[in-house]
Order: sequence, then C-alpha cells, then structure tokens
Amino acid sequence: MNGIAEIDKSGRLVVPKNVRDALRVRAGERFHVETRGDEIVLRREEQPSLVERDGLWVLSSGMQTNYDIVQLIEDDRNRRMLYVSGLSDEP
Repeated sequence: MNGIAEIDKSGRLVVPKNVRDALRVRAGERFHVETRGDEIVLRREEQPSLVERDGLWVLSSGMQTNYDIVQLIEDDRNRRMLYVSGLSDEP
C-alpha cells in the first residue's frame, strides 16, 4: 500500500486515508518515529486490547503493562456505544 503524505506548516504528517484504512489506524493512535539513513520509519506503538476468550474479557498486549484495566474496559464500552448509536464509523 502506497500513498503520498505531506507535512503541513505545523509539522503534522497526514497519512493517506487508503493507508489508514488498510492498516485500521484510528485517530489518537501513537507511533514511534525512527530514522534510517534518509528514511523516516513509523512503527505503531503497541497498545493493549481486550479480547474475549471463552466468555471472559482478557487483556492482550504481548507485554507487561501498567494500564488501568477498568479504564480500558470503559474506553472499549464507550467506543462500541458510539458505533452502535451511529455516532462513529469505527467498530
């Protein structure tokens, strides 16, 4: 997936919509920025997620975290409520 991105006068880089959609990037996600020679490399920051396993919600992150599980559940609930109510296009 390729696209052209432009840096605005405030220094913000806008990732093309087709790339965001293909990678399921959402507003507010964070990325590590690295340089490799004359290239800029963006790597998505690992975010914990809640997944349902055998009827239980499990924190899945692949790393040990200090995240507040109650806040993660509340954030996920709010995100789903916005989607179900039609106020958001992101499931």
